[in-house]
Amino acid sequence: MRLKLTEFLKKNSLVLAVIAGLLGFLVYALQSWEFAHSLTTMVWDEAMYLYKGSIFANGEFQPFEDYGPWTNQMPVSFLIPGYIQKWFGMGMYSGRMYAFGLGLLTVVGLSLASYRSGGKWWAVAAIWVVALNSGWIKAFSQVYAQGLVSFFFAWMLALAAGKDRKIWELCLAAALAGLAGMSRINVLPVVFFFIMYVIWQYGWKTGAWVAGAGLFPVVLFHALYWPDVLKIWAYWVPPELYTGIAEFRSPWREVFIPDGFSWWPISNWIGTPDHLAWRGISTFFLAVRANFIPFFGVLVSLLLWPKKESWKSEHQRKFSIFLILVYLVMLVVHLWAALGGKTCLFSCLPGYMLFFDFFGLVLIFAIAPSWNLNKRLWKQIAILFLIFVLVIAMESSYEHDNFVLRNQLGEQSFGINIPRFKNGAWVEGSIPLLEIIENKFGIEKFPVRQYILYDPGFDQVVKWTTILGISFLAPLLLYLLLAKGNRNFNLPIGKVVIFSTFGVGMLFASSGFFVQGLDTLTCSDNVIASHEQVGAELGEVIPAGSQVFWDVKSDMLLLYLPDVDIYLPQANARFTLVSDPAADWDQLERFGWWNYQLGEDWIKQADYIVVETRFFNSVWDWGRRVNAGEFEDVFRSSNPESCRPGISSVVVLQPINP
Repeated sequence: MRLKLTEFLKKNSLVLAVIAGLLGFLVYALQSWEFAHSLTTMVWDEAMYLYKGSIFANGEFQPFEDYGPWTNQMPVSFLIPGYIQKWFGMGMYSGRMYAFGLGLLTVVGLSLASYRSGGKWWAVAAIWVVALNSGWIKAFSQVYAQGLVSFFFAWMLALAAGKDRKIWELCLAAALAGLAGMSRINVLPVVFFFIMYVIWQYGWKTGAWVAGAGLFPVVLFHALYWPDVLKIWAYWVPPELYTGIAEFRSPWREVFIPDGFSWWPISNWIGTPDHLAWRGISTFFLAVRANFIPFFGVLVSLLLWPKKESWKSEHQRKFSIFLILVYLVMLVVHLWAALGGKTCLFSCLPGYMLFFDFFGLVLIFAIAPSWNLNKRLWKQIAILFLIFVLVIAMESSYEHDNFVLRNQLGEQSFGINIPRFKNGAWVEGSIPLLEIIENKFGIEKFPVRQYILYDPGFDQVVKWTTILGISFLAPLLLYLLLAKGNRNFNLPIGKVVIFSTFGVGMLFASSGFFVQGLDTLTCSDNVIASHEQVGAELGEVIPAGSQVFWDVKSDMLLLYLPDVDIYLPQANARFTLVSDPAADWDQLERFGWWNYQLGEDWIKQADYIVVETRFFNSVWDWGRRVNAGEFEDVFRSSNPESCRPGISSVVVLQPINP
């Protein structure tokens, strides 16, 4: 029977792989469609790409232009969403449908790259890695740069993977890498790594063509927006290297980490549990959990790097070296940016790793068949130790109170009724599980329930159950299942542990433990429809041509007010609001920044004030000013995100003329 099954699987492997791949693709698509309609958006990034993109696409301003909207990223990340709206209509719907479609194409590109790197079943694995990770799907279902950059890199790898690529494939791959760099400056080094890889793999002649193709979009977009594009380089290029860069450097920049913070020397914080450095370390492992499969795959690949003669081909070896170098360099760059406070206060690291996750993922598929384990005991012990330490670190960074688990165990699981069993036979009636335990072992049920529901010690039980389950119990179970009934079973325990850990990471990728760093709130209703409704309501209240003071964090509702004028620095919400009252107004507006004095000046010119309810009694104290007769409360919108009460609705105020 087993032989017939093996023959059937071997004979129909292609058909089975296609079915498994299509099923995974369908699982991804259904989830992405649901998330596109339910994910909240009252944060800055998504609406920023759409709103500023529409301004650029409609020709009102161009990226980096003086006195225009602050262009805080490379232009492609704005232009593509902007033109999508210009061609298909303004609003959240076109944005989310663009993200949905881009995500589908990204999964196709990733599966093709995986197929060319490892074969059909690795392509299936790639699809399911994404389909089982709700955090990744959520990121790819919104208009984030991560989705666009991942699309470019997925297809870059699809075109570059495998032997004997044609020059046009390599050139197109390089051009996509260049476009990724013109979407986010932080991934621009990838195009240079790819050019060097092609020269190494295919020679100087092919490398010259690829260099031209890869650098073309970089040169093109710099030429289109020269010299104002230097504004984005101003904080990366040292003034000693180019003194003229100072002209393009804004006098203001977001400050993320308090003055005086430093990772060095370690002795300053190692014994201080509440030091900010510990928050950074915790965030690092939060990011590892959210991007576990690629990160773990790179670690294992480094530990089990094959000997030169173990590779299937020299091409595969060089391609794998390219993948791992890109992943490691990108990891270091983004650690420096996120944990060093250059771009955010740690929290953006989980999302940053999405920019280069595919390099680690494809590396696994390219190198796994050649992993050099050789049954050496020290390597297997090292693998066990690595996984054990890594799981401890990840569990220690997991912020949760186990409330749901406690309730389920204490109130539901132990309270479940079990059929009665007496003298070897079933009898009528049932009995609560906890009562069976109480009768059998003499344990009082109320102390047990109290311990589960309230005792802090129970958190340690959960913690170590998780650690031991991932590190030892799951691998042991898999080993026993594989060895059962197979006398010739000879797979090293180290490989079993590795693939067991990958399996746990895949199967539980959407659990709170793994997804926490990329989890985004979803509403039960259709947020696209509710935004369209609120946008229509605002359009009825605010006439076209009105000047509006926009005190709302998200620009999403502005997409439904295309004919009103806002004070452009407010498109950046309060991220570019400075507290210096003596700041030069002209310089502020030139770089897309503002201060409270400019805000008050703009309030005096505004026909309407649109303020988010959570800001109603902050900085500008709108409630007091309404009570003082300065403004009239003329409209309060319904809530476009019902799962966030008190946050997403807006109030429209109109000045009362004396």
